[in-house]
Amino acid sequence: MLLIPHLVSWLTFVGLPQGTIQFGTPSLYVTDSGASAPATTDIDGDGKLDLLVANYIAGTVSVLLGSGAGVFGPPTNYPSGAGTHWIAIGDLNSDGTDDAISVNHIEGTLSAFIGLPAGSLIPTSPMVVDAKPWDVGIADLNLDGALDAVLSSFGAHTISVLIGNSGGQLGPPVPYSTQIKPSGITVGDMDANGQLDVLVANFGSGSVSVFSGGGGGVLGAPSHHPIASTPIDIEAADLNGDGTLDAAVIGQSPASLFSLSGGANGSIDLASYPQSYGEDVRLADFDGDSTLDVVVGDYPGGGVTIRAGGADGTFGPLSMLTAASGAHAIDVADVDRDGRPDVIVAATGTNSVAILLNETPFVGTPPGTQTYGTGTPGCGGPVALSANSIPKIGNRHFRLTCSNPAPITTGLWLASNAQDLAGSDPFGIGAILHVGLLTASELIPIESPAPASGPAILPLPIPNSPSLVGRNYYIQTIWAWPLSTCFLFPYGISTSNGLAITIQP
Repeated sequence: MLLIPHLVSWLTFVGLPQGTIQFGTPSLYVTDSGASAPATTDIDGDGKLDLLVANYIAGTVSVLLGSGAGVFGPPTNYPSGAGTHWIAIGDLNSDGTDDAISVNHIEGTLSAFIGLPAGSLIPTSPMVVDAKPWDVGIADLNLDGALDAVLSSFGAHTISVLIGNSGGQLGPPVPYSTQIKPSGITVGDMDANGQLDVLVANFGSGSVSVFSGGGGGVLGAPSHHPIASTPIDIEAADLNGDGTLDAAVIGQSPASLFSLSGGANGSIDLASYPQSYGEDVRLADFDGDSTLDVVVGDYPGGGVTIRAGGADGTFGPLSMLTAASGAHAIDVADVDRDGRPDVIVAATGTNSVAILLNETPFVGTPPGTQTYGTGTPGCGGPVALSANSIPKIGNRHFRLTCSNPAPITTGLWLASNAQDLAGSDPFGIGAILHVGLLTASELIPIESPAPASGPAILPLPIPNSPSLVGRNYYIQTIWAWPLSTCFLFPYGISTSNGLAITIQP
């Protein structure tokens, strides 16, 4: 069994309630000087997410190729322009490989980079735009099949639309006046009319402006919505599941998170939550409960703050996660391919990106795993065996959890390539086994101590080996209970349910 030699370790015992958002210790990867904004895409087409990072001080864009396990290689840096502040990803020239656009805040330009299948970029000549561009997004605003760009200009109090063609070229910027110091920008069909609208956070005027899309990439007159703060970033999504886009806005003074609930006619209702600080905001379902949670970059705190989302679009209490000094902009993507979104933080203070891998227990059964059988209950009731994530190759954080083990005893974890679906007691020990001991060609026993209380967790990092894809394994635990705890006829043995795992690509 190729899996097991990489897996054997002493158990770590941790109690984690299902649905609680948990992240691992941050891993730092060096970029160029002044990392300000990250973005993720599979730039080299190998099926594994890579990182692109805008570097403000160096005026460059870094590419860090990913392994698919949440690990990244050294940066390759490409010149962009003075004050490279933000970056957006999209296939501008429709060749099947993603390209990138960055905005250069100091020199007032936009730079486009053509992506090559090997994972490298070809810089193009910067284009002059309105003063002090802040944020940039990519979308097909005129619905012609080619991607366009929209950016905010902090110094000119405008947003600009640049219409793209199928060859990847962007036309000249068409500016639209907004309110004071526009910063974060996002795109979505807020009024559900089939046309993309543009939302922008206006830092200087304490407002959010919504520009309605009128077709052909032309924007209508904006509506302005006051925000009781200085909003710095905005993200659009359907927060309450009503089929209409809403938005999350982060403001800095006072530090507040706002949720804007959109109506079918484009109207907006507002709710607010206190924050420690805010630099950037993203939405994702971190805990697997089918509702969107919110993560915010916290520059002074050197980390991110997270609030769990409810089905009604509200957010729960704030929790703080340390990332790295000068945590600035963030991105959210499943960089280790375990089925859960992770957080990528651009850390200006350390010239790096910090990777926070999501370790939240799955709600329900992760794809690629299936429980079966019942086993034999112990003194504490049924012994339940489950997995924390998708068993993909390269998933360094895959682990098994066993609840109700016999406390302070030595347990046995059995891994086999044969299944006993109905269960049997081939050795007459008074306990049901769900792994095929007598029919298996591979059988690996792992002894492990049980804690005084709580579940047992066995880390099983899966090697990044394509030869494992499609293999099936069947796992079960066996526990011996001391007479001082209770008497289980005839030999004091309990067993868990069986767990079938199929290794995923």
